[in-house]
Amino acid sequence: MSTPRSGDVMRALPNATADAPRHPTCVLIASHNGEANIANAVRNASRQCRVYVVSDGSTDRTAEVARAAGATVLERADHERVGKGYALAHALEHMDTAADAVVFIDGDCTISENFLRALDARLAAGDDVVQAYYSMKRPSTAANVVLRELALTLVHRVRPLGKARFGGSAGLKGSGMCFTRQAIQRVNWQSFGLAEDVEQHTLIVRAGMRVGFAPDALVLGEAPSALGAAAGQHRRWEAGRLSAARTDGIALLAEGVRSRSLVRIDAAIELLIPPISILAAGLPLLSIIGYAAGTETVTGGGLLGTGMLVLYVATGVTVSGLRLHEVARASCAMPAYIIWKLWLYAQAVVSKPERWERTPRIEADAVIPEKP
Repeated sequence: MSTPRSGDVMRALPNATADAPRHPTCVLIASHNGEANIANAVRNASRQCRVYVVSDGSTDRTAEVARAAGATVLERADHERVGKGYALAHALEHMDTAADAVVFIDGDCTISENFLRALDARLAAGDDVVQAYYSMKRPSTAANVVLRELALTLVHRVRPLGKARFGGSAGLKGSGMCFTRQAIQRVNWQSFGLAEDVEQHTLIVRAGMRVGFAPDALVLGEAPSALGAAAGQHRRWEAGRLSAARTDGIALLAEGVRSRSLVRIDAAIELLIPPISILAAGLPLLSIIGYAAGTETVTGGGLLGTGMLVLYVATGVTVSGLRLHEVARASCAMPAYIIWKLWLYAQAVVSKPERWERTPRIEADAVIPEKP
């Protein structure tokens, strides 16, 4: 099945059941100074369920706008415990809801018409935690935007689909995360770092649970069109993942080996594996070094890894819905994009951002690609 394009977000996707969800679900949105986008997010989600918004330390009209759009609003002002993780924990503690499940989305997101039905199908299959397919609206057809969309497809769709095939855990991606009431009671929200979704996923796996994947439940967020505007966000992501890898990666791998848990081993590998940009730069370099040194094993390993990476990317292109001419044109910018990512990763290694920073978002005049 091909991946839905951002222009198709408001239509139901083909595998959705026509029945109403059997598990009453509500949507929770954590927002900081998000008055520009929050009304659209609330109106979109409220077509399917009750919507809660936690306005986290906002100094603009986020709470007022969200309330006018139909959301139940919780307001939080804590200048010491700052960040999305704290906002989610506060909301879960103070929400008054009888829903069977809660879905977390960001304040700039739009969900597909079949979103709750697709998640409900996974809940009915026995999953207590489910991740929807989280991607970004395409603000333009610029090469760096196409490359970011491809990278998201690899990490947010191809990997979770593969994990679902062998019973692994799909992971949490920050938006489109669905938790049953039982899962929340078992592992309450306890993650407050720069990559709170990665940290929470480790807690879930350690508790003996796994995250299911609902590829037909589509949630689209806004994204800046310029690399410079996205730099802070990407640096924060990499710093958060590095911190989680240092804290939990080796320990989780050891736990998985001792308990013979494939889910834990896979989750640990996900934490420890380098970003695609490092693999794209490092594997060919390893082959060259091996060849220059006359070491066939190193050369062969580098070539094998490079071939597998090419196959992985080709799979992403196949399921992304991107047109071949878009990918071909964007590939010319790939070296510069990889260098940009490597530079951000190096910055994350050297200096960890201490707190969450809002990423500049596009406005409503985004270029939405035509349907495939």
